[in-house]
Amino acid sequence: MIYSYQFRLPFIDTDTTRSVTVGGALDLMQDAADAHTISAVDPDYLAHSNRTWILNSWLVYFDRPCHSRDILTMSTWSSGAKRMFATRNFTITNQQGEVCIRARTYWFLVNSETLAPVRITDNDMRYYETSPALSMDDPGRKIPIPADSSEEDSFPVRRFMLDAYGHVNNAWYVRLAQEYLPEDFSVRRLRAEYKSAAHLGDTFLPLVSRSDHLITVVLAAPDRTPYAVIEFSDEP
Repeated sequence: MIYSYQFRLPFIDTDTTRSVTVGGALDLMQDAADAHTISAVDPDYLAHSNRTWILNSWLVYFDRPCHSRDILTMSTWSSGAKRMFATRNFTITNQQGEVCIRARTYWFLVNSETLAPVRITDNDMRYYETSPALSMDDPGRKIPIPADSSEEDSFPVRRFMLDAYGHVNNAWYVRLAQEYLPEDFSVRRLRAEYKSAAHLGDTFLPLVSRSDHLITVVLAAPDRTPYAVIEFSDEP
């Protein structure tokens, strides 16, 4: 089942051109996934099964700007599950029916108390009517870490970065990584892979690699163990 609704961009999710920011787009899509789950899944099942979905990776194409003056349509749907992972797609379209943003995500199911991964069963998926996956170039879930990455100044995890689980929110890793982009770098494709959760009291050591059209930022622990790998491209 494709879950859709219309909306206008919240002011906080726009930039100086009144277009959606990269982090704002991720927040909007995460909210859509949550709203779809709430609308589809029996709340008693969520309350008693001790299972919840955790995002593992993003692949996002920014095809054209989303403007605050537009009435936009958000669509999201489950496109299948296999063993430990489920996939979910998103589109954001404008009033002309043009696709502004396309995304494919991987999620894994965890025990909501221990946050340990669990195998996805037919019972977990019975509330989701799957629809075909988006047709899009897919370089894969895993993002290679360049060997030529340079170390930037480290910084601590702050309280405003945390989500309901006490982890750094998925979109905040991307916002933090964007700080290492040139001002004139226009993100056309984003990939993000989450390796482990950062908590309050942890420290980020940014490892940055730059090429002509690709910038990779690893937000790592001081021993260079990655929390998240984010790859930005100014080409689709």
